[in-house]
Amino acid sequence: MRGELSLDEDLIIEGTFEGSRIEGAKNLSIGTFAHVRASVWSDTADIAGELEGDVQGSGTIFVRRTARISGIISSRELRVEDGTNLEHAVLCGCIGRAETR
Repeated sequence: MRGELSLDEDLIIEGTFEGSRIEGAKNLSIGTFAHVRASVWSDTADIAGELEGDVQGSGTIFVRRTARISGIISSRELRVEDGTNLEHAVLCGCIGRAETR
């Protein structure tokens, strides 16, 4: 899928999305084998696949060990699964707490 998404509901991506942005998702889930190339704005996000772009959450962003993120992660709360490699990610603006599981 290509383009720009603006929505006000939950979104699950299990395939490929390329575009400029995804915004307004309540709960965004990027599956293990998904590839997203876009900037993302959502309430919460659960990222297990590949994301090339910045991600901003007004709630919690959960990063799974299978995730590959190239971009800036900004949220109120960040949770990172043990064993996650954030080599190409920049963390900023975590207002609440950041923790690993």
